[in-house]
Amino acid sequence: MLENLFRRTADEAVLLNYTTHPFVSRQVGHSNYYEARIIARALHDHGYRVDILDFFDDTPVDCARYRLIFGFGHAFEQSFAASSTAAPRRIYYATGAHVSYQNPAEIDRVRIVNHRHGVRLMPQRVVPWCWSLSTSFSDALVVLGNDWTASTYRPFTDAPIHTLDATALFNPDADRIHRDPTQRPLGLLWFGARGFVHKGLDVCLEYAASEPDVMLHVCAAEEAEFMRAFAPYFRLPNVLFHGHVDVRSAAFVRIVAQCTCCILPSCSEGQSTSLLTAMATGLIPIGTTSTGVDIARLGILMDDISVDSVARSVAAVRALPPQEIRDRDHGLRQHCRIFHSPGRFNENVRALLARYVP
Repeated sequence: MLENLFRRTADEAVLLNYTTHPFVSRQVGHSNYYEARIIARALHDHGYRVDILDFFDDTPVDCARYRLIFGFGHAFEQSFAASSTAAPRRIYYATGAHVSYQNPAEIDRVRIVNHRHGVRLMPQRVVPWCWSLSTSFSDALVVLGNDWTASTYRPFTDAPIHTLDATALFNPDADRIHRDPTQRPLGLLWFGARGFVHKGLDVCLEYAASEPDVMLHVCAAEEAEFMRAFAPYFRLPNVLFHGHVDVRSAAFVRIVAQCTCCILPSCSEGQSTSLLTAMATGLIPIGTTSTGVDIARLGILMDDISVDSVARSVAAVRALPPQEIRDRDHGLRQHCRIFHSPGRFNENVRALLARYVP
């Protein structure tokens, strides 16, 4: 635990039960680096001492000494089991879809892929903790995502549920990216993290195998079992696997400059920051409702997670006039700067906390 993070002299304390990484490292690997620091600073500015505890840390904590617990994790869940007349106010911070939705969604996808391809892959993103008391008995829930994300929690609570837009990661040279909307082959970016089946890379690879006039760029750290199972697809001349790419790098700029759209046929997200990060460079998003991004308004919404749905979505992009593609490129960059910047996240968090923190 990081106690009294800001070394503040105050009578009352709050516990941020989330992640300690952003406070002990300067390595920015995920947008939660900024988000956690913003939340902590906002709590500090309300006049409290701020303690930080990792969500997976199961060290016993006397939660009764806190005025507020914000986040999720073992300490948050155990706070409900402790009988106390001075129970803290609790705000559950949901960074993904409800576990009762997410886990079955990934398991079902893996079963489908194993049957279709005759392989024995295993789920990669199953959440081992239910935290049912937290999601049902908290005073409020703050969901990182949109109305779809919030809908996965509504069956389990009658507390207020607030949605919060996630932050994108921004490349400092993104404004220098210039694309030719008539270029061929059409560039398609799959940019994701662990859980290639969860995030629908399999259907993107199958589509690329059937459509040589599309260049599929894959940016992610290696996932060995999946890559062995789909090895023939990764050897296709129109599939380029770049490995992990730092979004702040010149390499990322070179890759996205060759693409017109980004795709994420995910079965479950809170709000996909990888999709937002790609959109922030002007790429038209193709994705499912369960990305937690308002795809129907901002890009091309997939009917389901299938090769046919990928094909229909890419065809819809190809049917757009070049000027509309240019306009969408500019509009998506503007949208992400306005709604998914750290500055906007800071404003939204402070507005939410003002409703619950004295």
